[in-house]
Amino acid sequence: MEGQGHDVREDERAGWSMAGSGAPGKAAAGIDDFLDSPDFVITEHLPVRCSPSAAYAALRHLDLLTVRSPAIDAAMLVRGWPARLRRHVPARARTRLTFDDVVAEGNWVRLAEDPGHELVLGAAGRFWTPVPSLEALGPGEFERYDRPRHGRIAMSLSALPYGRGSLLSYDVRVSLDDALSLRTFGWYWWTARPFIRLIMRATLRRAAANALTGGGEAQRDTGSSAPAAPPGPGSGPGE
Repeated sequence: MEGQGHDVREDERAGWSMAGSGAPGKAAAGIDDFLDSPDFVITEHLPVRCSPSAAYAALRHLDLLTVRSPAIDAAMLVRGWPARLRRHVPARARTRLTFDDVVAEGNWVRLAEDPGHELVLGAAGRFWTPVPSLEALGPGEFERYDRPRHGRIAMSLSALPYGRGSLLSYDVRVSLDDALSLRTFGWYWWTARPFIRLIMRATLRRAAANALTGGGEAQRDTGSSAPAAPPGPGSGPGE
């Protein structure tokens, strides 16, 4: 692992995606195909000294309960309080949580996947409120979703060739459908953005460590009940 915060040109990334898609001259569907003009964006990159396939597998199948720190645990606990208080039930104890689990529980939908290179997930609803509300989406509905006072959020996990290794990337994008939602979400974003970025960076670091060591399961703390992902506003399935 070599650090983070490196700048990568968008045209360079696009070229990598096209080269790795397996379809000469045609890139596989990526996050730009679903939210190309977002209102809010956070993107994190992390170079890793391993093959793109190993880096992607580690990120794609990461146990999100291993993404932990005192700051992350505190942030997720506070974010989940309103929902737990409303339901009058304690947080669910978990032993494992992957991105596939996030999709299977209905909070997010899989928008696209270029196997070995990029996974794109999306959700829609009011995900910035004290008790987040996400709506069920069918095939193709994410792109057409435009309900007033609601919004869309998409995230991309990817691994591409970079120097002698690979570049892990985590991209979160938000699009709002009206001026009121844009303004109210902006207030939320100003507060939550540092914590979202912290979770994204920690997720990439954990995936990179797993890719380099081939580990993951042995490093997991099974006492966690506050999943650290998805890091986008408010829609963690543990809430």
